[in-house]
Amino acid sequence: MTYAMKRKVIIFIFSLFTLTAKSQNHADLASINYSIGPIRSTYNQLYIAETNIQLGIPLKSGNLIPVGFSGSKSLLENENKLFEYELANLTFRLGYIMNFNEFQSLTVLAFNRYNSNEFKVGSSGSQLGGAVLFSQKISDTRTFKLGFYVNPEFFGPLFTPLLGFDWEMSDRARIYGTLPITATYQYKLNDRLYVGGYFNGLVSSYIQPQIGNFYVQRGFNFLSPYIDLCVTRQVVFQVRPGFLIGSKFKMYQKQDKTEWALSAIKIGDDRTVLSEINASGILLQAGLIYRYQFEK
Repeated sequence: MTYAMKRKVIIFIFSLFTLTAKSQNHADLASINYSIGPIRSTYNQLYIAETNIQLGIPLKSGNLIPVGFSGSKSLLENENKLFEYELANLTFRLGYIMNFNEFQSLTVLAFNRYNSNEFKVGSSGSQLGGAVLFSQKISDTRTFKLGFYVNPEFFGPLFTPLLGFDWEMSDRARIYGTLPITATYQYKLNDRLYVGGYFNGLVSSYIQPQIGNFYVQRGFNFLSPYIDLCVTRQVVFQVRPGFLIGSKFKMYQKQDKTEWALSAIKIGDDRTVLSEINASGILLQAGLIYRYQFEK
């Protein structure tokens, strides 16, 4: 497989699963990380463990079938043990990427997400959703994307318009992402060290069978500088000392829903909040990444 083909295949794999695109010189195929915060809080503590793997099957037509898996477990508790939320997730992904030509492509993604501690087919914690993303390359350094994301959250159907971008500002600087979900600024100091800024904003919901007929809605807005240190050519140690902004955990009765939601805007929302926990503050995140480096 040529360098150009390898680069195209793996960047498409990564862009599908994160709804963004990495640097054209590398792509992250597997990762594991751990987070703890809010650091300054004496009341609430949040612990998050996450892992992600993605692979792809190239077709003779030049198109691609990507498959992937991710999992996470979040524990929210307070020092007096008055409450404890244990939020678990498993997601299985399958997609198809159609390359129309050198400049245009269409990504279609379907996923089965289990946002519950009960991981079994047909369980009440299963969510079947998907995303569509059209990509238009307008120059050697700029690509724009447009699409949407849909998921049947436990609070009601969620529709999120997507606006993606990838701008190689110089040989060292790059900005890319898919709003309103994620955005990254990357600056290369040398072959082993990268720095930059990162944003992740995501609303998700979890069934809580261990505490009764309820679900928890999690609002997660993470803003952080980051450092990537290449331990080897493929293994990267990443640190993100950032902030959770306006991040809250809200509990509702299982049958208490909105009509639907457009991104962060809830339509027909007359739900009654049973409990609300503020998780804003400093969040420290560290992890290891398997990074594929392209060779010319």
